[in-house]
Amino acid sequence: APCKTVFAFLQEQVERQERMQKRGTANTYISACRRFKEFRRNMDLVFDELTPGMMEEYEAWLANRNQKPNTIRFYLRTLSTLLGKAVSDGLLSEDRKLFCRVRLSYVTTAKRAISESDIRAMQNLSLEQDSMLAFARDMFMFSFYMRGMPFVDIAFLKKTDLKHGMLTYRRKKTNHQQSVEWEQVHREIVGRYAHLAEGSPYMLPIIKEKDGTEYRQYKRVQENVNRALKKIGNMLGLKVSLTAYVARHSW
Repeated sequence: APCKTVFAFLQEQVERQERMQKRGTANTYISACRRFKEFRRNMDLVFDELTPGMMEEYEAWLANRNQKPNTIRFYLRTLSTLLGKAVSDGLLSEDRKLFCRVRLSYVTTAKRAISESDIRAMQNLSLEQDSMLAFARDMFMFSFYMRGMPFVDIAFLKKTDLKHGMLTYRRKKTNHQQSVEWEQVHREIVGRYAHLAEGSPYMLPIIKEKDGTEYRQYKRVQENVNRALKKIGNMLGLKVSLTAYVARHSW
């Protein structure tokens, strides 16, 4: 068999995720591969050349670029996952223990959550109707009322996911099925945007075109929502930087 290089193998893994339409994972792999290639100054290598020492150098290289500890872990862990696939494909022997000298476990960061009284204050904040701020607050509250539903799952919620008073969806990240009872609070938020989601299979007007750019559309709206939530957090004088992710932890 022809000797497969590390870069070629990494590229195959990215393409495989794209074929399975796992865009989030594909993007994670792309950014991890890009970083590793940058560290290697774009010099490809064969699997035999990978050593624990090289991973140690890579960790130091990342640290010298002022990356936060958990960003460094992210790059190392993703690379470790990818190379784990090379082990199962028989391209790399398991006893090489490439990552034995680097730290892969995440550093504990303060859980980003806000209190019940902060959530009440946020609800009571008077915001201009139909503004981005009002929409961002609604998405935050919807996520919270849906037991901490991730923004990506909110974006891809379909009207057909609601049956007999239960909303059932599959988590994009884990593919686990979740069911939440559909209540008045959910109905009110979705109702406010029903006119904007008319004729769309999606429940909320986050993804507007079914043209292959769905993932990009969701990302763009998520950025706008997070920017608006930061403003809301400042208006409330919150110590936590408010993002859609905070709703998940607050639940």
